[in-house]
Amino acid sequence: MVDMDVDSFRRATGTEPLKKRAKKAKKPKGACKPPSTLESRFLNAILGLPQPVREHRFHPVRRWRFDFAWIAQKLAVEIHGGSWVSGGHNRAGHQASDNEKANTAQTMGWKVLVFNTVQMKDLANVRKVVEEALAPSLAGGGEPPPNQS
Repeated sequence: MVDMDVDSFRRATGTEPLKKRAKKAKKPKGACKPPSTLESRFLNAILGLPQPVREHRFHPVRRWRFDFAWIAQKLAVEIHGGSWVSGGHNRAGHQASDNEKANTAQTMGWKVLVFNTVQMKDLANVRKVVEEALAPSLAGGGEPPPNQS
């Protein structure tokens, strides 16, 4: 048996050292991922309405984010894709975590609208639902007054 160091072995066999994988570039803090196709369709559907914040982190501890949020109105929109391909939102574990997120948001005073792939085919209805949810703030009235008895 001949003792050789790595460089001698490479010279003798003509092999190149393995190339290191390029490191994945870190996204800048606060940067959003590009919108998905469904998210882009949603943004087009709501043109003319107040623009939401994308990827809003609403919980002080959990790393939950809303796809879209109107922060002053505490209105959030979640777009769930993958309806026809057994995407994550259609699996039991992911549905449970989606429900936990939405339930927690609602206990914090948020209204959460959820649209899936099928619903996103009717963009006029999606817009109508968002308009109705934003209506109190669009009218300038904010919250409706409490019942006077």
